[in-house]
Amino acid sequence: MICGAGALPLTSGSVFSFGGGGGGTTEPNFILDFLPDTNSDGSFGWGGGGFGGDGNVGNQNDQTFFLQENLGGYVHQLIGTPDDDFAQDVYIQSGECCNTSMNSPFGSGTGDANPTRVIMRQRVRDVESLYEFLKDKLNAKPVITSIVNDGGLVSTFIADMSAISYQDSTTPSDITITTEFIGQPPDTAFIAENFDFATDVQKSEIHGGRFSYSLGNYSYADGDGFNLNGINWAAFCDPEQNLNSSDGFGG
Repeated sequence: MICGAGALPLTSGSVFSFGGGGGGTTEPNFILDFLPDTNSDGSFGWGGGGFGGDGNVGNQNDQTFFLQENLGGYVHQLIGTPDDDFAQDVYIQSGECCNTSMNSPFGSGTGDANPTRVIMRQRVRDVESLYEFLKDKLNAKPVITSIVNDGGLVSTFIADMSAISYQDSTTPSDITITTEFIGQPPDTAFIAENFDFATDVQKSEIHGGRFSYSLGNYSYADGDGFNLNGINWAAFCDPEQNLNSSDGFGG
């Protein structure tokens, strides 16, 4: 994950261009707080550390909290808790919950990696740093944040694309970068006005991770691509680690 803060005169921050296969037009009313959804009927889910409803098949060797629940039109997947240093909260728009198999894991739309069918928040932190990816609207691009504080230096980077839709490939992202020295200043005096990101860096126009998407296929602006439909997903399943899997239901 990458994070940021500060508005820079960039032609493009981390702009994701998007085309084809749009999700729903009505935004879901979910809170990305790393907690189970209170509106869930508990009809489906599993958890290694305590979360999860009926059908608990959690691995007792891994006590990471894990939940998957069907909310009617959305699948909610939760890894970790609000107190954990790593936590991920994901809502995926789909017709049904888990109609998948090892040879066809995409099911009813939960696994086709369509960026306009998901909202999510992922956080990684420790005593000196915080990294967060936040996408809280179906058709809006994410906010990516990174903050590092080692006691002598606070560095913040935020790329805020939340006002840009996935159909927009031209609007630049708002980028903020701040650096703050704490306590004794460095030997060389630093004057912020003497450094301009538009003129004093090797590359002032940043085009990071731009892609177009259509039916499981990602095409990147640099010429690379990735087709989800061309992967043999069954090859990733180790039967010894997936004792509950079968040809009819992926594990």
